[in-house]
Amino acid sequence: MICIDGSYLEGGGQIIRTATALSCLTKKPVKIVNIRKKREKPGLKAQHLTGIKVMQELCNAEVKGVNLHSTKVEFHPNQFTHKKIKANVGTAGAITLVLQNVLLGCLNTKEKLELEIGGGTEVRWSPTVDYFKNVFLKALAKLGYNVHLRIIRRGYYPQGGGLITIKIHPSSELISFNWTKKEKVEEVRGISVVTGLAEHIAKRQASEATALLRKQGIVSNIEEIICKKNLSVGTSCTLWIKNMLLGSDALGEKGKKAEQVGTEAAEKLLNEIRSGAAVDKHLADHLIPYMAWITSNTGKECAFKTSEITDHCKTNIWVVEQFLPVKFELKEKSVSVRKI
Repeated sequence: MICIDGSYLEGGGQIIRTATALSCLTKKPVKIVNIRKKREKPGLKAQHLTGIKVMQELCNAEVKGVNLHSTKVEFHPNQFTHKKIKANVGTAGAITLVLQNVLLGCLNTKEKLELEIGGGTEVRWSPTVDYFKNVFLKALAKLGYNVHLRIIRRGYYPQGGGLITIKIHPSSELISFNWTKKEKVEEVRGISVVTGLAEHIAKRQASEATALLRKQGIVSNIEEIICKKNLSVGTSCTLWIKNMLLGSDALGEKGKKAEQVGTEAAEKLLNEIRSGAAVDKHLADHLIPYMAWITSNTGKECAFKTSEITDHCKTNIWVVEQFLPVKFELKEKSVSVRKI
């Protein structure tokens, strides 16, 4: 059994998601201890529980310690099953973080899989559902992993109430990649959302982001989405580059002007562009297990250049190396992996 120290480096929920997903994928049992030990409230939160329970159902796993606030979990995978699954975080816990867990664990599926997941679609410390759909899933599609996500209802902190459906299509051997060269920005696209609040907020967010990008000579096309009826209220602005794998997002909150939301999203994206990165720093973290899986199965090296190698990224690398016969190399802002 592989034993993972959940307090390693960044010490957050990413360790749980990656470890249980790779356990399901490789059929190697895992024990995770010291879960989120460094956090103010250690142990499993609702979104972590949901991710583990979905993976448990998908691969008929035997588990121990899968309870709220648990600091130790054992996950023993069995035969993978293909079915339609419904899950609900029950809070505003991030749906996108649950999806990170599920998509990696289902990477080797041979049949179409459908899931319906409820919770938060736009939540702090997690990618918005629009970023997930237009940046992360775009990257996976380039690798040959096709996933279709539909947003049915948006959910914000603290009530949640969001809902998405996702269809995972069978994938053949994934394609190796070398995303290290900077491309010329063709166009920035985006989505400015307002739910249950004044409609003009969406326009103000989009207008501010558009103006800031225009000052840098960048053309943008930001869609405004108005959701009138919902279980919770909130706003968001998500941006991405049409021909690249760079994205950003920003959330509205009480006392935060709409213009601030648009500015924040645009400045984050401009920082990524100025860095010369081919992959933004958040996507970099999520790509780690996929590039390792490709290299371990094909022997072909994968690489990318990002704007910053975060502790999240380094933590994910450490977890992946416990499961797969690969070795990562970090050089300035570039990450590569080879088989060992």
